Amino acid sequence: VTVSNPNSTTVYLQYKKTADPSFTSVPSKITTTTNATEGVVFSLSTLDASIGYTVQASLDSTFAAGTITPDTFTTDAPPSAITSVSVGSIAYNSASATVSLSDALNTEVFLRHKVTTAADSTYTDATSQTTSASSINFTLGSLTAGTGYTVQTSLTSDYTSGVISATFTTPSISSMAVSDETHKGAKVTATVANMTTSTNNTTVHVRYQASGETSWTPGSTGTATSADSTPEITLQACPRARPIRWKRHLTETQRSASSPKHSARPAYPPWPQVQSRTTAPQSR
Repeated sequence: VTVSNPNSTTVYLQYKKTADPSFTSVPSKITTTTNATEGVVFSLSTLDASIGYTVQASLDSTFAAGTITPDTFTTDAPPSAITSVSVGSIAYNSASATVSLSDALNTEVFLRHKVTTAADSTYTDATSQTTSASSINFTLGSLTAGTGYTVQTSLTSDYTSGVISATFTTPSISSMAVSDETHKGAKVTATVANMTTSTNNTTVHVRYQASGETSWTPGSTGTATSADSTPEITLQACPRARPIRWKRHLTETQRSASSPKHSARPAYPPWPQVQSRTTAPQSR
C-alpha cells in the first residue's frame, strides 16, 4: 500500500472472499519516509486456490466511508501433479499405462518406457497428451514377450522433476509338453509365464508338421488367464509313418518337441477335414 507524504502514518488492511459478507483484518503497519516509494507491504496467507478476493486499505481503523481504497484479485489454480501410474491390459506385445493426476487443467503429461535392464538412454518416448481429466491413458506397443519393462511419467519433457515409475513384465510361453498320443492326435499343454491380474487373457496357438516336411498345419488354440496359466490344447492330428513335430507360439518365439514314433498306418486327412469316400480295411 503506497501512502502519499508518509509521516509515521498507520495503514490498516482487511480482506475477504469476494462472495463472503465479512472481512478479515490483518495487523496494521506504520509508514516511514523510507517506504514512501516502495509502499507498505502486507502478506496474506492461507488463501484458497482459484478464488476471487476483495482487499481494502485505509488510514482509518474503522474503514469509514470515503477512507477506503479497494482492490480485487484471484488466486492461482494449484499446480498439477501426477499421483500415480499403473500398467494394465498387458499382452505379449502391448500394454496400457494409466496416469492419474490432481488439479489437472490443460496439463501436458509425458510418458516413456524401456526394457528394465537397459540403460536409461534407451527410453522410448510415447506421445505426450494434454488433459484436464483426473487420469489419462497411453498405449505401449512393439513390446517383446517375456520381457520386463519400466515406464516413467512426468509433467516435464526432460523428466527432471515429479517423475513416477512403474514396472511390468509381458507374458510368454515358458514350456510345452505333448502327452496322450493316439493314432488320432495328442494333447499339447503350454504353460504361460508372467500372468497377473493386470494381464489380458492370452491366446496360445499351436501348429504341427510331420518330420521332414516344410509346411505347417494350423492346430487348435487355448487361452491362458490370470487364474490358470496352463492352457491345455487337444490337437487332432493325422498320424504319419514318421514322427510329427509340434510347435506352439505366443509370439515369434517357438519351440519344437517330437512325439513318439507310431507304426506305419494308412494316411488319413488332417482333422477336421472329411473326405466323402470310405477306405476299405486292409488285410493283415
